[in-house]
Amino acid sequence: MDIERAIGRLESCVSGLKSDVDEMKADVKALRSIADQAKGGWKFAVGIASVGGVVGATLTKIMPWLMAGPR
Repeated sequence: MDIERAIGRLESCVSGLKSDVDEMKADVKALRSIADQAKGGWKFAVGIASVGGVVGATLTKIMPWLMAGPR
């Protein structure tokens, strides 16, 4: 009797896991289609962020020198 209950519980757990996996497959397909549409857009965004980082770092380095004024 206990074995049948355990098997029933396991079957219900497996059924729930199957539905979760099906949902995950749909989500992955949606993410893949979004990534396919983006193509090179992410490269442009990374490039802009890199340039912004370089400009910010340069300003941070030279700002104290500029604020000190002539000696």
